[in-house]
Amino acid sequence: MIKPASDPRFIRLTLTSMSGPLIWALHFGAVYGGQHVACHALNLGTIPIRWGIAGATLAGCLAIGAVAVVARRLVQPEPPADPHVPAFLSAVALWLLGLSLFGILATGLAGVMLPGCASLR
Repeated sequence: MIKPASDPRFIRLTLTSMSGPLIWALHFGAVYGGQHVACHALNLGTIPIRWGIAGATLAGCLAIGAVAVVARRLVQPEPPADPHVPAFLSAVALWLLGLSLFGILATGLAGVMLPGCASLR
């Protein structure tokens, strides 16, 4: 049986639409996983952990911003390469990026405001 060729347009649209939640998940894992490792394995204090969380949050926000800048061109380039590409995919990508930005900021704020290692003991 011959395997059909994958559609690069579908892969591009899917990755663009799901990049926000993927960045959010990476940030969430980096913040809480990094906090756990920093507290138990490295015995770091609260201040280095908060700086690490702030750095991860800044990196996540910059990644979301970079994807948001190019998302419209990736989903619907000017001029449109395919007129049948629905415009709602661009809107879905931007809404997911906005939701992910909110999640990144909320995770970063909670990680900075709450005590670092005391909550893990």
